[in-house]
Amino acid sequence: MGLTYLKERGWGRFYLSTVSDDDSRYILARKLCGGITAKDVNNTLDPALERGVIETADVHNRPRLLSDNGP
Repeated sequence: MGLTYLKERGWGRFYLSTVSDDDSRYILARKLCGGITAKDVNNTLDPALERGVIETADVHNRPRLLSDNGP
């Protein structure tokens, strides 16, 4: 999961949240938001989790959310 902001003169800040596969770096989901609330993060995570096969995957092969615990 990555979060970055874009500042557009006259428009303000926008936040780009992305979820990518750690192995292939393929972007599974992305969303441009006006803020970085928990709801905005969930709106990015939900489609990424839907693309996976969480229910049918073996316990050891299930997707995991990796984070650097940034601010």
